Amino acid sequence: IAIRDHTLGLNDFSFNLLDGNISMDGLYDSKDIKKPFFFFNLDLTNLDIKKTYDMFVAVQKLAPIAEKCSGNYSSTVSVKGNFNQKMEPEIQTMSGDGKLTTKGVTINNFTPLVKVADALKMDQFKQLKASDLNLSFKFENGRVTVAPFDVNLGGIKSTVQGSNGFDQTIDYTVAMQIPTAMMGSSA
Repeated sequence: IAIRDHTLGLNDFSFNLLDGNISMDGLYDSKDIKKPFFFFNLDLTNLDIKKTYDMFVAVQKLAPIAEKCSGNYSSTVSVKGNFNQKMEPEIQTMSGDGKLTTKGVTINNFTPLVKVADALKMDQFKQLKASDLNLSFKFENGRVTVAPFDVNLGGIKSTVQGSNGFDQTIDYTVAMQIPTAMMGSSA
């Protein structure tokens, strides 16, 4: 840790949290005390998804699906933006990118998937086991954009892409290869 000219720098800083490990490099610049600037490179290893959602407001805004997930994830993230005077990130100023991998994720009662389940009469969408993920994302202008990635959702090959806004709006396309036998006559 180095402190110089209203700037706090972190180099090879790591700690255990949320059942995993967080390593970071970056800086906090308080020259403008009303809008301190930050830049961090994060390496998150084997963290609990739900615990992360519960602890960080930014995750609640950037990845609202995490509230309904169980399992672990790892990620590399580069992020910059401003803090407010309470040392909370100003979500609308944040930009960055990263990669995310998951292990053993189950999604329980996520409203958009529940609506799909009801429309298709396929209750398995209400509680989905997802194959392990490996995806890329970026965030800027108030949105998180996810590059297309393949995933197996409850035994159905799917490709997902799209974005969600810091304002909790979502705009995703999910292309699913649903075998006719899985749909049943009521669908």
